[in-house]
Amino acid sequence: MFDPKAGLTANDKTFSRAQLLAAVANALEFGIDTDPDSLERLCDDVLALEGYAVRVPTLGSTVMSSVDRYRAHSERQKARVRRHGLRREGR
Repeated sequence: MFDPKAGLTANDKTFSRAQLLAAVANALEFGIDTDPDSLERLCDDVLALEGYAVRVPTLGSTVMSSVDRYRAHSERQKARVRRHGLRREGR
């Protein structure tokens, strides 16, 4: 989701919850299950990962769903999170 070259912020500094929902759904090897709320919960889990995404003010209309906007942490913060993940995996 947060790969600087292929993730949500590869081409834009921010992303919407709708874009995150699509990215998470596309990343699921076997697709989403029959529980309609499972994708929402997975996105909540992704956003809850410390050091990856920060909520930013919503732009424009808020009539539609999934309009919350986020940005990735700075490159320095992302590098710190990457190093932590690699250490945790023993690399």
